[in-house]
Amino acid sequence: MIYLINRQIREGGLTHTYFDISFSKDTQNLAAGFGYRLPDGRVQPSSMDGTLREWYKRVWAVFQENDLYPGAVSGHATNSICLRALPWTDAILDSEYPMLDPITVYPPDRMIALSCPESFGVTISHLGFMNPHWAAMHDANMGGDGGAFNSTGFRHFGITSDDVQFIPYWRNGSIVKHIGQGLLASIWQRPGKAVLEVLNYGLDPEGKEKQRPGELTLDLRALGIPAGISAEQVRVSELNVDNGHILPRYLGHLAWYKNLPENPRPGGPGDQYKLRPAAAPRLDAKTGALTNFDLFYHDARYLLITWDDKAGDAPAPLRAALSEADVAAAANWGINRATAVELSAPELATAVQSDAGIQTRVWKQPGTVMLYLFNPGAKPATAALTLDLDKLGVKVKKLWTNYTQCLGGALDAPTGAVTVKDIQPGKGKVVFIDTF
Repeated sequence: MIYLINRQIREGGLTHTYFDISFSKDTQNLAAGFGYRLPDGRVQPSSMDGTLREWYKRVWAVFQENDLYPGAVSGHATNSICLRALPWTDAILDSEYPMLDPITVYPPDRMIALSCPESFGVTISHLGFMNPHWAAMHDANMGGDGGAFNSTGFRHFGITSDDVQFIPYWRNGSIVKHIGQGLLASIWQRPGKAVLEVLNYGLDPEGKEKQRPGELTLDLRALGIPAGISAEQVRVSELNVDNGHILPRYLGHLAWYKNLPENPRPGGPGDQYKLRPAAAPRLDAKTGALTNFDLFYHDARYLLITWDDKAGDAPAPLRAALSEADVAAAANWGINRATAVELSAPELATAVQSDAGIQTRVWKQPGTVMLYLFNPGAKPATAALTLDLDKLGVKVKKLWTNYTQCLGGALDAPTGAVTVKDIQPGKGKVVFIDTF
C-alpha cells in the first residue's frame, strides 16, 4: 500500500490521504505478536494500536519524502480515538453520528480533552454533525468546509499565520476579567488584532432558552493593546463568518429559532433560512468593557478587535475618497501600524501595471497587501491591473498547500490579473489580497 501511495503521489498528483474507520482492534494472533498465553492455556488478546501507529508513521514518512509535509495525513474514528497513532496524523475527525444539540452531547470536559495537541500531537477535528461554533470555541476545525476558520473574515484576520495564539475560555483569566453568567469566550490573538468568539452556553432547559446580553470586561494590556493609546486607535466590529445565517441543523429545534422570521435564500425558490440580527459591539478603551450585543441560546458571535501602534489616521486623500466601510476595513487591516509599508513610486512601477485612468497606491504587510484604487474621471470605471504577486509577497508557492484570496475584487492568481468593478467618479476603493 505504501508503494501504491508513493506512485499515486509521484504519478497521479496525490496530496492527501484520509483513512476512514481508523480505530484499533484486539486480536489473538500470537505468531504476529498479538496476545499472550495465560497459565490455563487461554490466549489473552492485545490491542493493535501499535500497528495502527506504525501504519500512520509510514504514510507520514512517504509524504514527507515527497515534500508534502505537513497536512497530508488524516483519519476518522468517532468515539474510538487511537491515542498512540495521533502524533503521526495532521487531523483526526470525530462526531459522525446524529445529535440534536452537539453542545450538550459533547460537553466542555470532553471537548477540552480533545483540544490538547500538547498531549496527543494533534487536535481533534469534527464532521458535520458537530455545531461548528462549538468546535471553533475549542480551536477545532470542521471536516468538509473547515467551519468558521475557513471563512473569508477569519482568513483575512490571518488565522493560519505563525503568530496566532489561541487563548481558550478555560485559561483566559489573564485577559477576561469578567464575563456574563452563562457565557464562554475564546480568543485568537495576533499583533495588533484579536478575535473573540462569545457563546451563550447556558445549559437552560429546552423551551426555556435564555437570550443573554454580551457582557465582558477585558484587560486590554494583556490583550496586547499598549498603554496610553487613544480611543480612536482601538476598534471593535462583528466578524462575519456565516453571513448571519443561523444553522438550523444544530439550532432548528430550539424555540427561539422557530420564532425568528424566515428569509428566502437567494437563488433558491422555497428554500428558507434565518438570519442573526447584526450587532454593533462597543469597547471602552479605558475600562475594557465590551458590550452592546446579544446572544441567542447556544449561538455565538465573533468580534474583531484591532488597534494601532502609532498615532494617526488613514492618509487624508484616502479617507476623503473612501466609503465609511472601506475606511474601517483599511484601519482594521493595519494601515496605521508600523508593519504596514507603502510601496515607493519605483517599487510600484515594477510590481503593478494598471489602467492609465486609475490611480493606484499599495501597502504591504507580511502575507497581505492592500490596494487603494482611485477614479479621477467623470464616469464609473472598472480597474484592470496586473500584479507581480511575488514582489508583493502574496504569491502562492505550492498549490493545495498555500492559497490566495482577494477581497473587493477578482484575482486570477496564476497571472496576477485583478479586476475591480464600479469605482465611482471621484471615489476610491480598497482591495485586499491575502495568502494563507
